[in-house]
Parts: sequence; C-alpha cells; structure tokens
Amino acid sequence: LRVLLPAPVLTRRARQIGLGMVTVATDPTGNLLRLSAGPGGALQVEEAPTLDGSQLVLRPRAIMLLGQRAPQQLARSITERATLTRNLHAPLGLRATDVRVVGGGLEIDLASRGQTLIRTHRQAAKRRC
Repeated sequence: LRVLLPAPVLTRRARQIGLGMVTVATDPTGNLLRLSAGPGGALQVEEAPTLDGSQLVLRPRAIMLLGQRAPQQLARSITERATLTRNLHAPLGLRATDVRVVGGGLEIDLASRGQTLIRTHRQAAKRRC
C-alpha cells in the first residue's frame, strides 16, 4: 500500500520551521526535498527522507545561503529547527517499509507481516505471465 504526503502538506510543515515564506520542490532523482526561503530563495535547505523503524525522519543534508555553504552556527540552528521525526501510526498492523520523494510529494510504502498488501500494476502483470 502506498500513501502520498502531497507537496502542499510538506510546504505547511516547512513554514512551521520559522524561516518565513518557504516553498518546497521535490527532486525524485536525488530523493530530496528542496526548501527555499527568503528573497529569491536566498536560503536553500536540502532534506533527504528516511525511515528509522516506524518513524519518518526529515533531516537537512545541505544548507546553502546565497549559493554558498551556510556558516556553521546558522546551519546548526536551522538543522535543529528543521529536523522532523514523526511516528507513523499506521492502522491494522501495517508498518512503513520505504519512503521516497516523488513528483507530488513523499510516498510511503506500508506492508503487513512482510507481505505487500496491494501489488503494483507491474507486479500483477508479471504474476499473470
């Protein structure tokens, strides 16, 4: 089962960091969320989503200010505010097995007892052959 956390939800979460107006862009190829804040996106924060057991973790991987690596004190402050750890309370004994960035936001795979509950179209076609 795949669940999508759409980009607008991620944008609301990013604004709660306290950096003013923030936009969120997805980079599925790099599996990154790119947060931009300030005039012209002067502050850039790259986050890579991961799972830690049943927790979703969004932690800054790189922080840039005006195209340069942010000063250490600023980077540390932003990392403290921007790091998010949330328990994924899935129903019916489901557990998160994977998280990735897709064009529309974050996609989380849920499974039960090691078995995928819903097969993708590609998996179903393979099984019929």
